[in-house]
Amino acid sequence: GSVGPATIGIRNGAIAAVVAPDVPLEARERIDATGKLVFPGLVDPHVHFQVGGPISFPEDFGDASVGAAHGGVTTFIPYIWSERDGKIGPNLERYLKLGAERSVVDFVVHCGLWPDPTMIDQVPDAFALGVTSFKMMMAYRSTGRLVNDDHLLQAMDLIAERGGIMIV
Repeated sequence: GSVGPATIGIRNGAIAAVVAPDVPLEARERIDATGKLVFPGLVDPHVHFQVGGPISFPEDFGDASVGAAHGGVTTFIPYIWSERDGKIGPNLERYLKLGAERSVVDFVVHCGLWPDPTMIDQVPDAFALGVTSFKMMMAYRSTGRLVNDDHLLQAMDLIAERGGIMIV
């Protein structure tokens, strides 16, 4: 919550103490990070990768998570879109399984919702899988992702009732 000089103690790979710079800590190894910003791990909440499907990127969970780890990102949140006119649950299940198998960092996923009214009916399926973050577009008409206001409001109400979040 703040920036300032400190001494950080690490035990078994986790932060064990954050104290003023003049407080001595016993240590087997010391790293002088004077003048540097030290973060316990970054969260990247906006990641795009998906192999196959209607929106495709060349990276997958393994590639993206290794890149994230090299950059100090310890948690990321990719956008997972269902197949157009498809079911939300099976695609989310597939990606959650792939993530569990391949990711080297922590993750959760955002669920992309197409402008298809049947998608709204499937939102509870995503919540059943632990997915509470959703995205809908108010742009990209030419790619078929633009939702109308009524559809968006209906989805937002349903997601809010369950304690989720909508990204527009």
